Amino acid sequence: HTCAVANQMVNYFHRMGWNMNDDYYIQMVSAALCHDLGKPSSTTWNEELQEYKTKSHGLAGARITRHLFFDENIELRERVCAIVKNHMILHHVFDGGEVNAIKKLKKLSWNMVCVKDMNLMKYCDSMGSQNDIETDESKMEDCIKIKELAEALGCYETTFKYESAFDRLKQNYGIAEDVEQVEGFNVFVLIGLPGSG
Repeated sequence: HTCAVANQMVNYFHRMGWNMNDDYYIQMVSAALCHDLGKPSSTTWNEELQEYKTKSHGLAGARITRHLFFDENIELRERVCAIVKNHMILHHVFDGGEVNAIKKLKKLSWNMVCVKDMNLMKYCDSMGSQNDIETDESKMEDCIKIKELAEALGCYETTFKYESAFDRLKQNYGIAEDVEQVEGFNVFVLIGLPGSG
């Protein structure tokens, strides 16, 4: 599967005439190669459903990718890690209806990479997968639907523009609608302490 996804990505860039030494090409092909690295460490058997689940394999894969790319350019590394970490979001973006999809796309647009790049990753991942559920046409239609919705929101190639930072926090992090905007707040970042992440 990983080879098929990477081949889809490489073929896309060849069709578009990109240089193999371009940072964007390296970023996207690297993400295609690393996107499922977290599956072995995160795969579990679900007794109730009688199937394997790979919950959080994107997060596990981003951790592995960060180690593999540790000595590389930090911006390139973190962009690849962001794609790996979030690559499943667009596969399930319409689960829960369009209102939920809008919220997911807005939030994803604030990632280190744009929704356009994530959609390209989704397309290559889908086309590199063999299943009895989706046709190639339905995979393409899904990517087009994502593109159209993100463009309508103004967040396909850039971040979604919220009215304020507080509005962004309310919509993305579960702050109740009736909470009034605060004038300021402190953010504490703990680095290097046990349990701080």
